[in-house]
Amino acid sequence: MNLTDKQRFGAYFALIVIERKDGKVEKKDKELVASLSTIDRIWKDVKDQIKEGREVDVSSKKKGNVVRKKKDLGLPRVAIIPLNKSKTIRGLARTLGVSHSTLHLRFQLGELKRHSSRLKPAMTPENKLKRLEFCVNMPDKDWLTTPWPFFQKMDNIIHIDKKWFYMTRVNNNYYLLPEESTPLRIVHNKNNIRKVMFLMAVAKPRYNEGVLTFDGKIGTCSFVKEKATLKNSKNRDKGTLELKSVKFTHDVMREFLCEKVIPAIQERWPDEDVGRTIYIQQDNAKPHLLPNDEVSTGCHRN
Repeated sequence: MNLTDKQRFGAYFALIVIERKDGKVEKKDKELVASLSTIDRIWKDVKDQIKEGREVDVSSKKKGNVVRKKKDLGLPRVAIIPLNKSKTIRGLARTLGVSHSTLHLRFQLGELKRHSSRLKPAMTPENKLKRLEFCVNMPDKDWLTTPWPFFQKMDNIIHIDKKWFYMTRVNNNYYLLPEESTPLRIVHNKNNIRKVMFLMAVAKPRYNEGVLTFDGKIGTCSFVKEKATLKNSKNRDKGTLELKSVKFTHDVMREFLCEKVIPAIQERWPDEDVGRTIYIQQDNAKPHLLPNDEVSTGCHRN
């Protein structure tokens, strides 16, 4: 039982009064004052101090807050543990040979930290130079000599990119009436659902005094073509037109760029930019076209 210094002095004073009154302090007297073991220690300490002629001091000898010392888990070993064994608290605790609940408590105390790691692209010196060259060319040349230079508005750049989409999903949720029958969806193999690639083209939206004048949406086209079936089957007759995915190659990209993307740009681009050079920004996919592509140069200029 831990008593404050004030409580300890009160217990000492009560025992002194009892001793002077009855001539002796009995066990029942100690139990009336406080816990027997605590009072025994205090009373024994008082008797020793009086016997040695010292001033009686019954204050606690414990300095500060006394708590149970934390067990040494050897956390510095975490730095040399392979990363594949420190993905979870349980995995790290198993490697350290400690309880996962104990390790989680240390994490809550700030002795461990959680870090989310994301993959980064491997960049060669040539890639870094190209990115730096792109950034250097972005400032607006008309504002370079002013105290506050600006970057180009980039409103004449169209970004195009591709994305695969599955034709359907394994699990779908629908809201139906109680009397409706459940829809039946069938595929030949759930692990091989057909996919379609779409090409999207977008640009920077335009505003005039807060009013949207151009939403920047150029268009979306799918890499599919209608092909006639070559023979009869139980599912369809010979010659039936079916949509088939098109393999993404240089020639296909050139065809879609010249026949779909550029006509969509000419149709939807704002009239105030007539005669202005428009750039099409592609990602790093290999089948994309280079700026000096000889075959597609003609359709670019038309």
